[in-house]
Amino acid sequence: ISTERFIAGVANRDISKDVVAISIPTSMTAEVREAFTIGFQKVDEGHVNMIFEWDRTKAVMPINLNPASMAGSDVSPMDLAQYPNSSRFRNLQDPEDLDKAVAKIRVIYSRPQMKGREIFGGLVKYGEVWRLGANQTTELTFFEDVMIGDTKIRAGKYGLFAKVNKDNWEFIVHKNVQSWGNANHDDKDNVVKITVPSESTPETVEALAIVLQEKGSEEVELVVGWENTMARLPIKLMK
Repeated sequence: ISTERFIAGVANRDISKDVVAISIPTSMTAEVREAFTIGFQKVDEGHVNMIFEWDRTKAVMPINLNPASMAGSDVSPMDLAQYPNSSRFRNLQDPEDLDKAVAKIRVIYSRPQMKGREIFGGLVKYGEVWRLGANQTTELTFFEDVMIGDTKIRAGKYGLFAKVNKDNWEFIVHKNVQSWGNANHDDKDNVVKITVPSESTPETVEALAIVLQEKGSEEVELVVGWENTMARLPIKLMK
């Protein structure tokens, strides 16, 4: 099968334009077919056979009408951060320790990469609300009630934005989870806004990273880092 058309025969065929080549078995026909004939035969809703007959020879080429199409690599792949980290399962000693690995906080986000670009003050403008990732809104799930600042937040799924400034970030937890970025965000959906200082990362962070770090028995920090900047959102667990 080729993309090349309007040529006489195969004498001047350009094989670089071939799309696919397939060998198929032949069989004998019950009767002589005087004229070369091509037909189609339905197999089921997703498959047909393309049939070629001439003389006493028959060839059948199967065609899949609904081939599986696998997506290529995403330039901003999705990732997950969780507290407690699920890797703790590897070190469990007793059945009662299972409770120590039950998720309390989870973040699902996409990880754009620097690729030589200036991030803060460039790609991410100072003073503008940012989705804290790429593609869909970054999703923050609390499996139990928590406190952020002076605001109690019920267990559930939330979106997470940030307004990045030169010296600080304003984290925004909101209820508009099913959104694509912040284009249609409405401030009435905000649950809490809290401003925290930003700081320099120990080294350059090529791909956006979010981690959840334990700061004590009742406090976790959601740490976001990219390029040479990071910020920490303190979250207090309620027991």
